[in-house]
Amino acid sequence: MLGSCVDTFQINAFSTAYIMGVHFRAGQWGSYPTCSSVITCVVNGRSVYGYVNKFLHIGNDTCPGYASVTWFGIPQYPLGSNRLEVVVSCDGSVLDREVGCIVRVDQIDPSPVVIEPDGDNYRMMRQSGFDR
Repeated sequence: MLGSCVDTFQINAFSTAYIMGVHFRAGQWGSYPTCSSVITCVVNGRSVYGYVNKFLHIGNDTCPGYASVTWFGIPQYPLGSNRLEVVVSCDGSVLDREVGCIVRVDQIDPSPVVIEPDGDNYRMMRQSGFDR
């Protein structure tokens, strides 16, 4: 999945990561109203949301680390060009096929996300930055 052959004993899993000074905690999905495992990344020029299952580090790899991610659906913006309100579905299968379930931690935007359940969807609000 990472594009290289590794010895499985060289992979270390972590539940926390500090990305540009912002604390993220893997495995907290379902904690409301904030959930420090929810991340946003820019993929192919657009913002996408997911939650981290585990942070990974591979021994002797120059990358600062990776995140095992479960993606939400492609973001929808009910207010049109005003991208403050973001709605995502639970089904991230399209993004999983497009992006995969492993991302580099340096691809993660360092912005905590506030979550509000809305039926089968979730409303997301970044606490800093902006969606693309």
